[in-house]
Amino acid sequence: MSLSLASSPGSVPEERLHEHLSALIAPVLIDAKIAVAPADPVGGGPVCAVEACVRPSRQSDLCGHHYTRWRNAGRPEISSWSSSLPNPGPELVDLGRLPVPLRWEIAYGILRARQVPDPPQLRLMSLLRNIDELAAAGMVSLLDHDETDWPSGPRERRSGTAGANGSRRKLQLGFFTFTIDQLDELTGRVGREHEYSRDRWRLRRLGVAPAEQGWTLDFTHIDQLWLRHAAKQFVRWRHDTEHSSSGVHRDLISLTRLARALTETAGPEAQPADLTRTAIERLLGVLAEDGLTSTSRNIALSSVTRFLAVARQHDWIPGVPARTAVYSEDFPPRTGLPARGLSEFVMAQLEKTENLAKLADPRWRLLFPLLMETGLRLNDALNLSQDCIVADQHNAPYLRYFNRKMKREALVPISDELAAAIRARCQLVRTDFSPQAVLFPRPKNNPDGISPTTKASAHSALLTWITECNVVDENGVPVRVTAHQFRHTLGTRLINHDVPQEVVRKLLDHSSTEMTAHYARLHDTTIREHWARARKVDIHGDAVTVAADSPLADAEWAKHHLSRATMALPNGYCGLPLQQSCPHSNACLTCPVFITTPEFLPQHREQLEMTRGIIERAEKRGQLRLVEMNRQTADNLTKIIDGLEVETTTPADQGDSHAGR
Repeated sequence: MSLSLASSPGSVPEERLHEHLSALIAPVLIDAKIAVAPADPVGGGPVCAVEACVRPSRQSDLCGHHYTRWRNAGRPEISSWSSSLPNPGPELVDLGRLPVPLRWEIAYGILRARQVPDPPQLRLMSLLRNIDELAAAGMVSLLDHDETDWPSGPRERRSGTAGANGSRRKLQLGFFTFTIDQLDELTGRVGREHEYSRDRWRLRRLGVAPAEQGWTLDFTHIDQLWLRHAAKQFVRWRHDTEHSSSGVHRDLISLTRLARALTETAGPEAQPADLTRTAIERLLGVLAEDGLTSTSRNIALSSVTRFLAVARQHDWIPGVPARTAVYSEDFPPRTGLPARGLSEFVMAQLEKTENLAKLADPRWRLLFPLLMETGLRLNDALNLSQDCIVADQHNAPYLRYFNRKMKREALVPISDELAAAIRARCQLVRTDFSPQAVLFPRPKNNPDGISPTTKASAHSALLTWITECNVVDENGVPVRVTAHQFRHTLGTRLINHDVPQEVVRKLLDHSSTEMTAHYARLHDTTIREHWARARKVDIHGDAVTVAADSPLADAEWAKHHLSRATMALPNGYCGLPLQQSCPHSNACLTCPVFITTPEFLPQHREQLEMTRGIIERAEKRGQLRLVEMNRQTADNLTKIIDGLEVETTTPADQGDSHAGR
């Protein structure tokens, strides 16, 4: 049932496309029906449970042919039931309900899916449902409508009748957009230049990430053709210089508002000379009327400012007055964003062992604690690879990830417990999928595990978990938690631990301190230089160095400063990351051969006060790990001080005899 193309892609004139399809498809159809097998990506699926049956299953692990007979037989145990009739041949999908040429197009898409790498996946029941919807929508050809405005059939109720209110739902686009791409390839309408010539750009044709392939950029709402052309040039430049898809989409929205302001001041036929300050001032009113916040208005005006500068530089808008500009006074004052971090009261509920145990899916059981500990953005976490753990010279683990927002690789220190959980997860996905699988692969239609779980799935799982755990705030009101709030919570926690803002910036991999300013106003630009010049020694007196050109240098520095806020030491700093628990709190104060004398009483008292301060702050925030780490140190210091104070009240000769205790 293979398909051999009589012509190579691009050799078929557009006006002869359907004639060519008819000649290709007619020989493989049987009374307007096309055969599908379980191995087919479109129409296939799990094979029928009846031995030697070659049809895909539909219900209860049986194909439609055997399901009817099994049901009529009283639904016996399938493993012991056998049909008295011979097995039928391959499943035949009826395309006769579809008009020509739509019939040829769908058949061509089904057959092409068998030939290309990484084809779309569409199970038999979904294929049959979509064929019904195409027939109900009255479509004649997939190419007659833009993908963003396809007609849709009526939404059917469970009883099979059309909705009384005439509601309609959009068709599934995955397989159909694949078919459109194959048809365009057949006629040579492929490549970026062809896509750039359209007024609606399909991002899947522009080589974007899989998660963004369903996006479109619509320029049709820009009435002035000269401005539309300039906007397309600008957005293309932004895309080619690797701005994010969400960023260029925001640019387009801002330029569409500019076109709207120009239309309101000079009409839809406005010329470049009409783009004056009057239009810019009307734009300010449009942004306010649309209800944009001050932050959103700043972003929109920044896009327009950048557009005017780049368009003049490339001569895309000749004739626009040189004095037309967005002035600094046009930007509204920036208001501080409200804190988005979760309170310690809420986090204590989320970090409870019994609540974490309610995460039955192993993906979420690792993902949510990982987000809490590292502060990664959700998209970065979902795309983690199996080689995401690296270690420094002290064998301390770090999480290596790709920061998709900043388009760079980054490192963050993690605890040994989290590292062990990640390694166990790697072993699982390597066994269940492949060595190339991501850490959180999509469970369906993803044989190699290279496609990550969607953000929508993760958000839905988080919402379900929060509801199941009945997480409430201090007033007993159920809370709404998003995955990104874990990032804000970590930043707030670090600042509350007296971690310098520059260190927080490194840990969260912000590009500037302004991004970190939501958490604190601290900023120390010289601490990295001082740390690099300092000579550091460990408990053995050996120098501790990190190569300046080492990829772990910045992460090692961040880990070093993170540890400074976890343990009060008068003679150095604890080198253990905050996420790790210390088995002996303080190596000296719990060492069996540690010796001290009354001359060190001032240092001991100072360290005790520092330690008690850390304990008090940690108890208020519910940070039990910090309390536990410092409690033993405080107890030992109290005993040492009590003992030394007793010695200072004894005679000198007796004091000498006790000096070595």
